[in-house]
Amino acid sequence: MGTGAGRGIQLKWGAVANATEYTIYRASTSAGRYREVGKTSTTEWLDNSGLLPLMPYYYKVVASTGLEKSVVVSTLW
Repeated sequence: MGTGAGRGIQLKWGAVANATEYTIYRASTSAGRYREVGKTSTTEWLDNSGLLPLMPYYYKVVASTGLEKSVVVSTLW
């Protein structure tokens, strides 16, 4: 979970073997509806879009190996 403030929320996670891309999803509650908010080819990402101050945010990162997009790397909260 991150809290919206300042310049955004910096996310970091461990690499997945053969991953070519990571898709980041965000929700405002842990059981909420996660929506795609970004993609990156690295293992970190700065969320600085549409964040409200002092609002909690929950994240899931999904790795794509090029063949499939099904490996949940981490649920960040």
